[in-house]
Amino acid sequence: MHMVVPYNYVLLSLFTVCVSVCIAKIAAASEPQIVFEAFCLTTAAVVGISVFAVTSFRKFKDVDKVSVMAPGLSAVGMIFAVTGLFVFLPVTDLTKDPNVDTTGKLNWKVLYASIAIVLFAIIMLFDTSQVIGGKSMMFELGPECYILGALQLYLEYINMFVLILVILGEVG
Repeated sequence: MHMVVPYNYVLLSLFTVCVSVCIAKIAAASEPQIVFEAFCLTTAAVVGISVFAVTSFRKFKDVDKVSVMAPGLSAVGMIFAVTGLFVFLPVTDLTKDPNVDTTGKLNWKVLYASIAIVLFAIIMLFDTSQVIGGKSMMFELGPECYILGALQLYLEYINMFVLILVILGEVG
């Protein structure tokens, strides 16, 4: 159904509207300045990754051997997503002892979000290269899979935005 012309546009539009409503609720809970900063940082990262993927990524020697990492990145992404459930879900503090000092405790949300941004940047580099295509890549999206390519890049942009919003919200 994703390759049938009228349906794929309708489904992509419906999905985009639903995700936009979710992102709007997340952004409404944050300060406007933090949302604007997250937008600017995400846009700068995406533009930088896209320019690198279009101009320089194929010039690396043995880039086809590096593209074998794409399935591994999917596996690491799934493991990271499951780990994220434990980081972001609310848990009660097991140490109710007032003598325990928790002020120097590492902020796990910021660490997780920082690592996830790097992971999404690498995945975005591979997905942009897949959309562009070429002989040097092991995996390539054909011209009939333009909706899939657009959806991949859109979701990576949204995920990076939310993660940067988490970092700026926790730090600021």
